Amino acid sequence: MDHSVKCGGWSDTKDATEEIQKICDEVHVGCDDYLHIRVFQSLDEKSVVTRVEEGHHKCDPLIPK
Repeated sequence: MDHSVKCGGWSDTKDATEEIQKICDEVHVGCDDYLHIRVFQSLDEKSVVTRVEEGHHKCDPLIPK
């Protein structure tokens, strides 16, 4: 598998960094409800949430849209 990341492209799924975890900690979803969020990281490594999808479950795959 090619592990290089193209500018604007998707990376492999990975554990949240401290910065990304802080973003996730601000979102409360109860019980078995999960959100899929898209976080864009610029070349200067600033992160911003660009998409939020509700109604997911823990085992739902991450599918780029």
